[in-house]
Amino acid sequence: MRTIFLISALFLLSSGAHAAGAGYLYNAKFVQAAPGKLLALIDHYKSRMAGYSTTGDEPPMWVRHSQGDKWDLMLLFPMGSYGEYYQADRVAKRQKAERVFEEKSKELVAWQEDLFVYGPPLPELRSAFSKAAFFHLEILQSLPGKQADL
Repeated sequence: MRTIFLISALFLLSSGAHAAGAGYLYNAKFVQAAPGKLLALIDHYKSRMAGYSTTGDEPPMWVRHSQGDKWDLMLLFPMGSYGEYYQADRVAKRQKAERVFEEKSKELVAWQEDLFVYGPPLPELRSAFSKAAFFHLEILQSLPGKQADL
């Protein structure tokens, strides 16, 4: 089982935010741009930002990988809970808004992976993101039965 730690203390140099005891659900989408398409992909995601309010979804927070690892961008989509995010009316609005966006994404994205993670409450994380200039993410994969040891 893959476990991701998005510890908000690692998100910035000086924030009071913390991940301990947090239970807010996020979708962490890791995206690798197609060769030579990173800037076009960034522009593509920027063009989608205004549309989130029409679906009832919060816009994602972004992190760009500085060292060109397997992924170029991580988008952290606030969900709240599975029940909230997957309400029938929200899913229908999201699918309608995503049709055109997803078609264009096919030519810009080489690889992507979605993971679900729990973290600090959304207002706390947004505050940390707004103050940050540097982020440090630790992505760990535990051995079976050893998740608590991470």
